[in-house]
Amino acid sequence: MADQWSNESNDIFERFAAGIDDAVSKGESLDCADRDLNYAIKLQHERLEHHGVTMKMNITPRGLWTEGFKLGRCQGDDHFEFYKETRTCKKDESYYKNGRRLYRNVDNYKLYQTVTDFATEVNPAERQYKCPSCGAISTVSQLVAGCPYCGTKFKTSEFYPKISNFYFNLDIGYKSGRTAKLCKWTIPISTAAVFTPFLGFALIIYLRSLQNTGVVHRATGIGGILLAGLFVALIFGPTFGYCIAYWIDKLKYETNDARSNKMSTVYKGSRTIFKDYMEKISQEYSYEYFADKTVALIKMLIYSDKPEELTFYNGQALDPSFKNILNVSSLGEVGVTRMEVIGDYVVVNANVHLDNTYINGDRVRVVNDVLKVVMRKNITKPVNLGFNITSLHCPNCAGSYDATRTKICPHCGSANRIEDVDWALDYLGR
Repeated sequence: MADQWSNESNDIFERFAAGIDDAVSKGESLDCADRDLNYAIKLQHERLEHHGVTMKMNITPRGLWTEGFKLGRCQGDDHFEFYKETRTCKKDESYYKNGRRLYRNVDNYKLYQTVTDFATEVNPAERQYKCPSCGAISTVSQLVAGCPYCGTKFKTSEFYPKISNFYFNLDIGYKSGRTAKLCKWTIPISTAAVFTPFLGFALIIYLRSLQNTGVVHRATGIGGILLAGLFVALIFGPTFGYCIAYWIDKLKYETNDARSNKMSTVYKGSRTIFKDYMEKISQEYSYEYFADKTVALIKMLIYSDKPEELTFYNGQALDPSFKNILNVSSLGEVGVTRMEVIGDYVVVNANVHLDNTYINGDRVRVVNDVLKVVMRKNITKPVNLGFNITSLHCPNCAGSYDATRTKICPHCGSANRIEDVDWALDYLGR
């Protein structure tokens, strides 16, 4: 097992894990991330710069699942499909301001990534693909040779597969290393605690021997008591110390597990509610895609200094405290509370569980936020899994433009509704 993941690896999961630190701290784009995720990372970097803060996030492989496994195909259309992959890791996250570290958290996590790729049953070279430069539609093989419209040539790495979302879940399983660290403290303390009564008993005998005859006999008895005490302490002290460390570890596990189980119940119930409802009205009922898209839109919205310019948001002004969020960390949980159909649109009310990192002056703290969202999607039109908000393909004139900057196509002047091609966000608040 490698000690570090490499951004030169052929494995897209590994490249993303190795490159996310520089992407956030330096504002760099990741070739393995899709445009919307890179846009969210760019916005986060700008938020950190605004507060004069540098964020460092070192992710290294750890545990039994460093090679990871795919969780299966979550959704697909005629062109794309996406799946989730997870691996165990250690995350060392720190925040600095004026050269001084304000906050640090080091713990074991499971890193989840959502990978969007061409449909496996189709030859990727012959897939229809939008030129990242001019927006014209060509095949991948044509774009590699040179776009027939603008002449721009692209590397295959500039196409799919791409990482479209990621999040961390605390790895709450028992860890021998953590228990061993506790034992360094608990074993010496418990050994001393076992030996102390024998030492006290020997001291009492010694003091009494000073007042009576037979001091030699008494001293021999004292030595025996101390030897017996040492024997008992060395036998039972480490045992008690390990038990104490184990139960401290177990208490921490159960505390985190209670939180995880609570959210898992919400997740499982929400997945069933969402799937059962959507099956009746649409062929697209992947809860995983819906949850990923919800979190992705929330990140862009919270990090943006001008949320009113984002095409996918149709709601009111955001909570002013959102301006102080440095990092939005999804827990992978979106709890659906209500669903209804209004005209051609399905409207979903949900609670989203996040660990948000706030800054107040020089104080940084992580808060478990439960935010309320309202999502909307046109159920008469399919989701385009290759859709990017930062490069919207106008259905009226086929022109490509950045929909995070304007809601009107600059080529033909038509207003495009994001909810006609993907999920849109109508409300975000507490």
